[in-house]
Amino acid sequence: MDATVEFKYAAAAVVLLAGIAGGAFASRLTSWKSSQWVARLANTFAGGVFLGAALMHMLPDALENFTAFFPDLDYPLFTFVAAISFFLVLLLDKGVTSSRANSGTHADSGPVYPYLLALILSIHSIITGIALGLEQHIIAAAAILIAILAHKTTAAMALGISLNRENISKQRSRNLMWMFYVTTPIGIVFGTWWSGLLQGPSGIIAEAIFDALAAGTFFYIAVVDILVEEFKGPRLGWLFLSAILGFSIMAVVAIWS
Repeated sequence: MDATVEFKYAAAAVVLLAGIAGGAFASRLTSWKSSQWVARLANTFAGGVFLGAALMHMLPDALENFTAFFPDLDYPLFTFVAAISFFLVLLLDKGVTSSRANSGTHADSGPVYPYLLALILSIHSIITGIALGLEQHIIAAAAILIAILAHKTTAAMALGISLNRENISKQRSRNLMWMFYVTTPIGIVFGTWWSGLLQGPSGIIAEAIFDALAAGTFFYIAVVDILVEEFKGPRLGWLFLSAILGFSIMAVVAIWS
């Protein structure tokens, strides 16, 4: 087993633990007086990391691989694929928003919002996991891992808090949380296994597609789901610095990728 494959399997385990830690922390976070401010700082940092990962790593890698597969194609296919995933997440996210507005209207079935939130987070997670698993270079895989870890914990916290606030049984809450915990590791393991089967042109195009898909979801989560929402509140200066710090880490990692 080469070093890159070992790194990917270790990354799957680390991401699983990060998600579990975020979920466990969610129940305690609400008791802190400064919990909302800490969560906002963590979110804006994660938003900067996601934006940097999308713009500095995934889109350039997708462009490189699409160009290698279609050397004569004069069309920005990498951004087209990224836009597909962007609109997919937009559709799911707006479905979550509208369902949240109507949550509680069906008392027998319970609120729909937490289920849709778990679904959108899980779809995003498995796409990014596959993208990491398909990466052939350890530095590029490490950049994606940093972005995943920056968001996995805060996303698990958000999902856990949402489930705690809604009238959902503990067993269903645990099931939804575990669905979210395992999606990224499953994506990483599947992508790693798949990358071993894909050789030559097939491996290049698969990596290009999932890099572009992940970039679209990263861009949406960073800008629309995190930064736009967090910058509606006070203390914008500190939030801006937090976002810049997250982006800067990705920009520095890009020097070696």
